[in-house]
Amino acid sequence: MSEIKLIALDMDGTLLNLDHEVDSRTKEAIQKALAKGVHVVLSTGRSIGTCYPYAEELGLTSYLVTCNGGQIWTVKKELLEEHLLETEIVEKIWNLGEGLGLHMWMTSTEGFFIGERPENLYDYQWLKFGVDSDDKDKLDYVVKELSYFADLEITNSLPTNIEINPKGVSKAKALKRVCKEIGITMDE
Repeated sequence: MSEIKLIALDMDGTLLNLDHEVDSRTKEAIQKALAKGVHVVLSTGRSIGTCYPYAEELGLTSYLVTCNGGQIWTVKKELLEEHLLETEIVEKIWNLGEGLGLHMWMTSTEGFFIGERPENLYDYQWLKFGVDSDDKDKLDYVVKELSYFADLEITNSLPTNIEINPKGVSKAKALKRVCKEIGITMDE
């Protein structure tokens, strides 16, 4: 068995408690790992702006995987890799969700939009799109409609949501890149 050299942590529902805080026991475990030279990497659906404060709080020194792998950052906020959704596709997804009355959110390189969209979608570069609903039939319909679009990666982090990234984008793929940057294997 390989020695562990990297720990990747999801944030919501994993690293963070219901109050969106890191509890003291988890902080202590992370500090012990860092002291042993283990890379601790946040690997999240969140954007850089909403995960970076936690990386600072925890004293992380390695990489950040954001937007489900849509971006890879150093903790010095140097962008290593980025994958964008086509704005035309974002507009179509917005119209689909709006027509169904779904709650939506979008992450661009410039910021985060929740429940509303900017006046001109084409003024932004898009990383991720999300919809949520308690109506499973509506979510199933969205997944069916999205299957007709090329080049999308469709996932969910809860039974009530759908997250959309460019094809091939995933936390696992981003972590492979991070391992390569560090000089370790995924087994480690």
